[in-house]
Amino acid sequence: MADFKYWFKNNWPFIIFAVCWGIIIYVWGIWGWNSPNWWFEEAGHVVGGTMGAITLLYLYKTYSLHGIFRFAGKKHLTKDIVEDVAFLGILWELYEMIWDLYLQPNFFPHLARAQSGIIDTVIDLMINPLSAFLTMVIYFRCVKLYALIYKKIYPDDTKTIAVEEEIEETLEILRYVGKKVQFLRKEHLKQLRPTLKELVHLFKESRKT
Repeated sequence: MADFKYWFKNNWPFIIFAVCWGIIIYVWGIWGWNSPNWWFEEAGHVVGGTMGAITLLYLYKTYSLHGIFRFAGKKHLTKDIVEDVAFLGILWELYEMIWDLYLQPNFFPHLARAQSGIIDTVIDLMINPLSAFLTMVIYFRCVKLYALIYKKIYPDDTKTIAVEEEIEETLEILRYVGKKVQFLRKEHLKQLRPTLKELVHLFKESRKT
């Protein structure tokens, strides 16, 4: 029992996320495709985009210090999460296409088709990242509001907030430096390849002679 309590204490967020995603997939997944109301499907993409942003936000915030994810600053974090949600939305639309073209007609003819047309797919792809973006805006607004309230209640801790802001700015600089290093590394590899080819060519020529 003690082991279960310890496991639950360390994994309860994942249990909540799993339950929420299970409900979303059940309501707006295969069974939700039977709904004749267009707004029901679009509401599913709004909920999916919002939940995707919340899930990724938790993962980024929790595991960034372990090097699994890297982010710095509000803009970079928002950009990364919106891009990830957009990518996941594309994967979902590809799954719907595979369902309509192969799975549904061959194995599940009694179930509904997923897509209603190109316009419906384009709208879905736009709603996913837009919902994620709005979720991030609301999140940072809430964080700012919390900081203001905390500052009024505990005015002596303002230095702590200032230090956290400095750390965030430093992380953003490090992110920029990391991208710069990666870019330079790729450029050096591009310059190195012709040199290696030339060396191989010279080696072959020397062996012939």
